[in-house]
Amino acid sequence: MVRYLKLILIPALAAIAVMLMTALIAHIPNLLEHADTIWRVGFSAAMLCYCAVSFIIFEERKPGKR
Repeated sequence: MVRYLKLILIPALAAIAVMLMTALIAHIPNLLEHADTIWRVGFSAAMLCYCAVSFIIFEERKPGKR
């Protein structure tokens, strides 16, 4: 159970960190007119981060690897 939780929790925390950075960037006063674009890019980056971290963890768990 814990090992499967690792497959979900670690990538989710990485994606949350990306979204928090996006929130900080989107609220810089000079960038407020571009906030919707920043949020779209940030959400896409968070999803890519989630997929990448999940893939790395999944690859480490394959049988037959060192």
